[in-house]
Amino acid sequence: MRTKEDTATLSELLEPMSELFVPLFFVLMGIQVHLASLADPAALGFGAVLLVCAVIGKLATALGVLERDTNRIAVAIGMVPRGEVGLIFAGIGAALLVNGEPVLSQATYSAVVLMVLVTTLVTPPGLRWTLGRRALTAQRCAIASTSSSAPNGSFDTSTVERAGGRSPTWRR
Repeated sequence: MRTKEDTATLSELLEPMSELFVPLFFVLMGIQVHLASLADPAALGFGAVLLVCAVIGKLATALGVLERDTNRIAVAIGMVPRGEVGLIFAGIGAALLVNGEPVLSQATYSAVVLMVLVTTLVTPPGLRWTLGRRALTAQRCAIASTSSSAPNGSFDTSTVERAGGRSPTWRR
């Protein structure tokens, strides 16, 4: 009989397959992009519109974070690169033929791939900026707590950390 420690989770069992097939999926999606279609101003314009809509839509997820202790902006920025489902649908649309024509044109497919690529590339610096700003604010609060300018010398840094780096509160 197996114990709980001996039982592998589904995630652990699928990890080797995922390490092989996930990179292959992204390579396949990238290979299908015709680079010439990226030179088309209409495709670039559509890609820019998709990019703006994707970023705004995912930043709106910050409104759904109800817990005060959570950094809403970090959650929203963390959602920005979630484009793999868009790639799956774009890949199907580019491969699916209706009356001998693909459902998605090469320009549209390239615009979707461009949007996913750009959102994936801008997220790590955005998260570094957001989380670094929060850490810097907490550090400033710690310095301020040792300062004599605080009323009775006590500065509540936990409130700043919970507020995601916004204004501090003084304990009285």
